Amino acid sequence: MERRGFLQFSLLSALTLAWKGPKRLFAFPTPEGVRVQMPVRSWEKVEFSYTSGQQTYPGIVVRLPRKADAANNDPGEIYTACRICPHQACLFNYEMEYRKIGDMVGVTLENPVFFCRCHMSIFDPAQKGKVIFGPANRPPWRFSVRLEKNEMIIDGVEEGVGQFGQ
Repeated sequence: MERRGFLQFSLLSALTLAWKGPKRLFAFPTPEGVRVQMPVRSWEKVEFSYTSGQQTYPGIVVRLPRKADAANNDPGEIYTACRICPHQACLFNYEMEYRKIGDMVGVTLENPVFFCRCHMSIFDPAQKGKVIFGPANRPPWRFSVRLEKNEMIIDGVEEGVGQFGQ
């Protein structure tokens, strides 16, 4: 890692620790990608940053609940997405108070969602990022993920990331 990149990473790490505490500082660069601690409980999230070339992409991982017909030891699935809204590049948030979001825009929501406050796009992580409401015409871009015990290695981002409004 170049000196400038190391200094930027160190500063970001320090700010993250100051803002969110050590529990949420899970992402760190490795030669093979970014290691991210997997969320444990249903609907829990972990945020991270992934750098490819000169571009850094904010990401989020959400632990989805296990399906009703799944075995008792099934931990459920994970959904990983880039937090850049595909509509016009605003950052969306993960909203646990989904009923309030649904009431605000006039739709019934059944679970936590990704919500872009810029233009009110709503994405459902339980349906692979399906657009539930708003002007976005596609789900958020995805990251490629490899699983390794209780960690994920983020090692790529979906082609076309950053091509907005298409």
